[in-house]
Amino acid sequence: MSTHHLLWTSGWDSTFRLLDLLIIKKKPVQPYYLLDSSRKSMYLEFQAMKKIRNTVFKEFPHTQDLLQKTTFVEVSNLKPNEAITQLYRNLKKKVHMGSQYEWLALFAEESQIPNLEISIEKYPDFVNAKKKKPSWFDLFVYQRVERVEIDEELVYKVTQDSEAYHLFKYFTFPVMHLDKLDFAEIAKQHGFRHIMDYTWFCHRPIRGKPCGMCVPCGDVMKVGFTYRLPLYARMLYHAKKLIKG
Repeated sequence: MSTHHLLWTSGWDSTFRLLDLLIIKKKPVQPYYLLDSSRKSMYLEFQAMKKIRNTVFKEFPHTQDLLQKTTFVEVSNLKPNEAITQLYRNLKKKVHMGSQYEWLALFAEESQIPNLEISIEKYPDFVNAKKKKPSWFDLFVYQRVERVEIDEELVYKVTQDSEAYHLFKYFTFPVMHLDKLDFAEIAKQHGFRHIMDYTWFCHRPIRGKPCGMCVPCGDVMKVGFTYRLPLYARMLYHAKKLIKG
């Protein structure tokens, strides 16, 4: 049985994929986490990973033989690759694109890991609703993928006609046909819905709690998981919406 190589941040999407592989599909997983010292949520993500791992091992003992230790990779130690960096810069001139996608491409190129999994969900309807211009994901990935069978499972890969192909050619997108509510329902059916609430999402935490103002906090509110934010964070979210009009 082949090992799945998964980028895991302790977030909702990547944790669903982790538990999907371990609990439902009973497949071995090697997680990876890229260390960025400027990431304010990093230590909270570490705490979430530890809690998720310990709970899964306790409640689903068979996973102890499937889940390998997380491999941590320092972003600052990645080997430079001018072709990847230039491609990333060219794409970023057209749309907003987080720096993590340059790092991920550098890591994938250096490590040569086949079919490295990125857990990006189905394009949310609330993004399409008021979208002023296409996002990088819409332009370079969502409209430029094909379904392929890998290890008896259909997953998505970016096609060679995508402008971002050489940035994402090493990756697969296994959960692109599902959204956050689908993750919740599937997790409930298989007995790990409560573990999903141990995930971390906020990029700019305030005293160890979600801020309510960053993009992931906004996504949590929009999808209806308001219970995951403390009252002050919900108030800040609504205040930000009022200010922006």
